[in-house]
Amino acid sequence: MVNGEWHSPRLLLTLAETEQEVLPAYLRQCYRRGYLPRPRARRGASWWKSPIYCTWHDQVALACRDSVDYLSGSMPSAVDFCTQALTEEWLQELCRHDCQPGIVILDAVWQCNKNAADPDPVKWPDLRGWIESCHRRGIRVFLWNNAWDKEGLPADECITRDGVPLCADITNPKYERRFREMLRRYFSAGADGLNADGLKLDGSLSLPTGPGLRNYADLWGLELQRYYLRVLYEESKKHKKDVCISTFVANPYLADCTDMVRIADMYTPRLTAERAMLHRAQVYRQTMPGCVIDTDGQMHFYQLDDYSRILAAQAEVGVPCLYNAKWLRRAHFFQPAEFSQLTEADYRFFAKVFREWRRKNNL
Repeated sequence: MVNGEWHSPRLLLTLAETEQEVLPAYLRQCYRRGYLPRPRARRGASWWKSPIYCTWHDQVALACRDSVDYLSGSMPSAVDFCTQALTEEWLQELCRHDCQPGIVILDAVWQCNKNAADPDPVKWPDLRGWIESCHRRGIRVFLWNNAWDKEGLPADECITRDGVPLCADITNPKYERRFREMLRRYFSAGADGLNADGLKLDGSLSLPTGPGLRNYADLWGLELQRYYLRVLYEESKKHKKDVCISTFVANPYLADCTDMVRIADMYTPRLTAERAMLHRAQVYRQTMPGCVIDTDGQMHFYQLDDYSRILAAQAEVGVPCLYNAKWLRRAHFFQPAEFSQLTEADYRFFAKVFREWRRKNNL
């Protein structure tokens, strides 16, 4: 029962000629009405568009090389294969075939724990020295990390669910100081820094939601995600102005907290990854204009024998990115996995794509 006046939330109905016009029409209304900040002009470093190599699918291939369990989709621990020796071997394999990347991404897990900047001494006996050797070869290095991870944290620096530590609490001043110090060491050229050039942030989908949660500031939802990314972005830029922050978010409200967005090497039910890749790239261009698009590794789910051609398709929508320097494991759930080694023809094709991309982008 209403006594007086009641105003319902406003609802705006619009029409669009095509499916591709729906999201831009909605965003125009959001910008016009002040619900979202208008996209800002960007001038990133030219090297952000350099061809990329990420270690992840070489790691996955080695971890699953002897696996026959193709029904469950489970795999042995690929993180064991992110090592200095293997990464250098893979990088040299690419360079030997004229496929030198401009960016190398060290994927999971190079560090002792995900809330510190200390490399695993067994896997990475001299990470700083290796990064410097990459710089001498004209290669930048990105470090992987996992958002919201609570590894290595005391309970009082965690978001809890029903009193049980769940994930890192970026709103807690104690954890925020720890987080900022970790980022300083990632990018600082000082004696205790790693002098890396970028960050691949995974885990943003692990944003804590649901009942029973408590954190220091009682901040939740998209505002909590934004606070995490804002601290990460601003602190990183303090220590290296041209550092590149790569995320997996497609939301204009978070656009000013990222430089590069990743299409992701996620599952597709199709025989090739191309249609899924094109759709994701379109969404990114509409929601995150001006961000560099990392096309990620698409060969893993490519079931046809011409898998190498996907790299050329990647170069049509964003920065070509190889996840495979030597090994290739292609798999769909409920299908036997195909394990192979890249061929000389593959390398020739990759080299051509990288060469044409560099020419097109004046790199």
